Amino acid sequence: MTHVREFFKMWSLSLRTNYLPYESACVDEQVFPFKGRCGFKQYIPTKPRSKYGLKLFLLCCCRTSYCCNIQLYTEKPVGGKPEKNQGKRVVLDLVDYLGDDSGRNVTTDNFFTSLALGEALLKKNISLIGTIRKSRPEIPSAFLPSKYREVHSSLFGHTSDFTLVSYVPKKGKAVTLLSSMHLDADIDESSKEEKPEIVMEYNRTKAGVDTLDQLTGNYSCRRKTSRWPMALFYDILDISALDAYIIWCEINPGWNSTLPTKRRMFLQDVSKKMMQRQLLRRSTTP
Repeated sequence: MTHVREFFKMWSLSLRTNYLPYESACVDEQVFPFKGRCGFKQYIPTKPRSKYGLKLFLLCCCRTSYCCNIQLYTEKPVGGKPEKNQGKRVVLDLVDYLGDDSGRNVTTDNFFTSLALGEALLKKNISLIGTIRKSRPEIPSAFLPSKYREVHSSLFGHTSDFTLVSYVPKKGKAVTLLSSMHLDADIDESSKEEKPEIVMEYNRTKAGVDTLDQLTGNYSCRRKTSRWPMALFYDILDISALDAYIIWCEINPGWNSTLPTKRRMFLQDVSKKMMQRQLLRRSTTP
């Protein structure tokens, strides 16, 4: 585990130093497939790609889906107590390298979002938007789902730094979001659903990690293996290839911009460059 940890730290450092996210970033988990023996393998039945695998926490740019920072989840230590407020700790660890004057926004799902996290991020000049679990003690009972609430109605609650909104997408359901970016009760009245602006902004910025997961699944070097370090290494290669492609396109915005297969062309060029030294060596071998 020690050698993997050192390599993982070096790799995550290179992710942080080569790119800074735009104004919005998101934090979410990724589970990549693995069914071999591993002490921290996860079983998550809601994951579409694989229910068994190793879990990573990612910070991604919402505009480009670049993986800016990453953590490997290895469960609690042997004989240790279960970790409390894990979601808050993970988000603060991932955004720590941005400094205390970032001015960005972070979007999270209900596993991470809490009032304590929002307050901690505001100290770093980072705003928060996220869905929040209905079991959180900071949510009033009036914001919970009820069959008496009208469909497409919204209920707002305000403090000096936060706005809480409960939106009813259909009868008997309610989604609750917390935001330190929005302080007004703005609603998009141009649409039939009449969604609050907080919900609209959350929908625009929530899919950075999901998009990365989809893109790395489309072009992957993953092979079947029973060794978890190799499975992790395959995922590192997939994420690194996507991040390199994003950086290349940011530097060269006009490169093959009209071709639908330019990412595949980029990966082919990278693979040829990586093989070039070996091919030259073999061509001169007697």
